[in-house]
Amino acid sequence: MNRKVIFIMLFFFSITGIFISSFSDWLFLTLIIHMLWLSITGFNILKSNDRKNKKELLLQRFNKFFIYLLIADIAIIFLSMSFAFRLFLAYLYQPIFYITVLGIVISLVGNYYILIHQVSNEPYSKINKTLIIVASFFYPLGVFFIESKEE
Repeated sequence: MNRKVIFIMLFFFSITGIFISSFSDWLFLTLIIHMLWLSITGFNILKSNDRKNKKELLLQRFNKFFIYLLIADIAIIFLSMSFAFRLFLAYLYQPIFYITVLGIVISLVGNYYILIHQVSNEPYSKINKTLIIVASFFYPLGVFFIESKEE
């Protein structure tokens, strides 16, 4: 429950960012928050899963690393608002951007596979399964509908 409140509050704070920054920057920030939520949810699903193969263990380690990478990206974005930090962090922008984009693609494919596989094994009707899967693609809705055993 606490995780849901935190991510909904992050979403509302990011909405106020539309007035401060441009709409495309707001979409990027929302994507980062969505990927952070998806990585944490995928990590919790894999953590609660009893049987694990090599791919699941690798994805679980990647999710843990990716969560820290996204938090570092957000910290660099906020630190770069200061001119002094912008001078020091200028060399990190492009490499971290490429690493983040690659991580987002890997995380999207892996975590949505885990999420869809988990939802398809639940004892819901096909309509409910479809609605939950579609809701997971939209950031604020997915937080309400997807629950892992850790929450």
